[in-house]
Formats: sequence, C-alpha cells, structure tokens
Amino acid sequence: MNPSMERFITLLKRPFQNLTTLERFVQGMRILSTLLIIALSLTITSGSKKIPNRLYMSRFDTFSADITMGLFEVLKYAVEQSGSASDVNNGVGLTTSELYILTSYTANQVKNMPQYITVSLFGRCDTFFSADLMVGESQMTQVQNSTTVRKCDYIGPGYLFDYREALSSLGLNIVLDYAYQGDTTSSDGKTSSYSKYINKLQWRKIIMLRLLYAVIAFEFTIAVLTAWYYNIKGRYINATKERVLIHSISLFSLAVLVCGLTSVITLAWINISLQSRINKELKAFGFSYHLGGAWFTCVWMLTFFIGLSCFVWSGIEWCLADTDTFALERPDNQILGYQPGVIANIDDKKQSILRSAEEDMENIAPTLSVDRLDPFDDGLALTNSVEAFELQDVSLRSSEESDRSLQRVVKPSPTMQF
Repeated sequence: MNPSMERFITLLKRPFQNLTTLERFVQGMRILSTLLIIALSLTITSGSKKIPNRLYMSRFDTFSADITMGLFEVLKYAVEQSGSASDVNNGVGLTTSELYILTSYTANQVKNMPQYITVSLFGRCDTFFSADLMVGESQMTQVQNSTTVRKCDYIGPGYLFDYREALSSLGLNIVLDYAYQGDTTSSDGKTSSYSKYINKLQWRKIIMLRLLYAVIAFEFTIAVLTAWYYNIKGRYINATKERVLIHSISLFSLAVLVCGLTSVITLAWINISLQSRINKELKAFGFSYHLGGAWFTCVWMLTFFIGLSCFVWSGIEWCLADTDTFALERPDNQILGYQPGVIANIDDKKQSILRSAEEDMENIAPTLSVDRLDPFDDGLALTNSVEAFELQDVSLRSSEESDRSLQRVVKPSPTMQF
C-alpha cells in the first residue's frame, strides 16, 4: 500500500483508538447525535422546500362533499331562523324549491375548490382531484380517468398560512360572511385583531427559522471540534488548550439546546395555535386543519437528539467528569512522573526512623575510637548495627527510586475524562 495512504488511514483511525468501553459508547452517542441533528434539521428546512407536498407542517382540508354539506346546514339554519320557511311541507322548515336552490348554490360554490391545501415552511400546495363519472349498465356510477393535479407556490421564509385570505381567494366569501358576521372590516374577513395575530405569528416564524439555521451551523462546528478532540484525546497537551477545547464544545452543545428547543417548540406552537383557531371557527362549514405527520415526526426526533447531544457533552463534562484530582496548571506537574511527596518529601514514619537513627549516631560517635576497637569487644556489635542501619537506609532509598520509576507514565488530562 502507498505510504501516504497508510498515513491517511492511520490518521482516520486515531480518534477511535485507545478508548475504553464506556468511552467508545459515549463517543458513539456524540457522533450519532451530531450527525442526526444535522440531517434532521436539513430535512425540516430544505426538505420542506424540495418536497413540500410530503414534508408539510399542516394540511387544510377543503373536501367538496364536506363543505357542501356544511354550507347547506348553515344556510338551512339561517333560512329557518329568518322566518321565510312556510308550513307547506308540514313543519320541516324548508320547501322543496328552497332545498333545491340551496343544494344547487352550495354545489356551485365548491365546484372548482382544491380538495386540500398543504402548508410548508416556505409556501403551500393546492391539490385538485378530477374524474369522469360514468353510469354503467347496472345503473352504478363509475369513476373513470381520475387524475390529481397539484399546484405548489414557493413564497419564502416569511410565509404563514392566512386561512381567511385563502378562503377569499377560493371564492368562498359566503363562508366569511356567515362565519364572521359583523366582525369583519374588509371583504376578505380580516379584522385588526386578526391581522395583528397573523403578523405576530409571521414574525415569530421568521426568527425561529433563523434559530434553526443557527443550530445547523453550531452542529457543523461541533462535528469539526469533535474530530479534533478525539484526535488528541489521551495525549499530553497543554492544559489550557484542553480546557478551552472541551468547554467550547460543551458551550456549543448548550447553545444548540437553547436555540433548537426554542425553535421547534415555537414552530409547533404556531401550527397548533392555527389548528385550534381554524377548527373552532370553520369546523361547522366542513373545513378541518391537521398537523403534518412526517414533518412533526422529524421535529420530535430532532428535539430528542438535541437533548441527548447536550447530555453527552455538557452534562458529562460539567457534572460527571472529575477535574479536581490533578492540578495541571501547576508548573511542577509538567514534569513527567512528578508526584507530591515522592521526590522532595518523605512520609512521617520514615522521617521518624531516620531522626532516631541520627540521634543514636550522635550518642555513639563520642564513645568510639579507632584505637580502642577490639574484634572481641561489644563495640563491634554496635558497629555492625550501624552498618545494618545504613543498609536499611539504602533499601529505603531504592524503594523510593522504584516507586518513582513506576510513575513515569504519561496520563491523559482529567479534563478529557470522556
């Protein structure tokens, strides 16, 4: 294999080497959460732009049959309340001619209506169904040449579904007249309070979309810093650089948590608020508003992985990692193998032994004389005891040197526990 290729492969393998089982698990969670946050954020934003008919935030159902029935019931109730109904039909409330007129009118109003409108982050899609109805030999109605026509409009990041304007553009002014009787100041059913409500939601949506883009940028930064972090993990580097690196990633992860949760929760609240308002005002006319299943699934998955990423970075490093056991900022700890008490200090027990021996030597020294030494004298035994003490002192020093040699191993910084 080419040497340059071998070096490249070795460089790629380095972040995954010299890790314990727990460290590998934490590393996997960090990499997985980062990649999925990026993928889900791009799906929520760019996916809504590329395939708005599938990744939509909500759907406004305008099925012709439902609206026809809803309009008929509302108009029937209005006619009955107006007192124009006669007693010709035995108290039913409407004559046959009145029922025929209402049925024809409502059917004509929804003749060219889309079946539903899907609302995405950047625009909307109107979906139309068209089919030919044929009566067969058995007098059964058959649907032939059924087609689906979809018209999508890209408006921009500031788009928000204005349902009253949508009804006006579809020619359903009769719905606006009956739904908001005496509560409108224009032909499209808008009031000052409604306009303020839509403008406020539109402004919030723009801000939340920018926060979502910030999450993507932060996660790309975290991905780069993660590769650097695991490339130097387990190696002896400057303590300040280590702490700056690990706390930078943790701060970015915390920023992702704040921005991400604020963004997705607010976007979800905007859609839920519209759903509640539309269903309350227009349900009687056959309209309904539903949340997009695929888009909201991505949103809740993104929320989960944002929380997981913050835990495996900020949570572990700030709450679980032990950074007080070794003071790397002290200059004496930059010496390999240094441990307080090993080189310069001796414990109390050994100090007491040496101090006692020194006192004995001071008491013995004045009584000793080279001329008076006798091989058969008891002084020789004392001399032997002194030699034994010196051998003991040598053994103690050898033990100290052995302990020091065992500690000449470069340990990773405690700021990089995980």
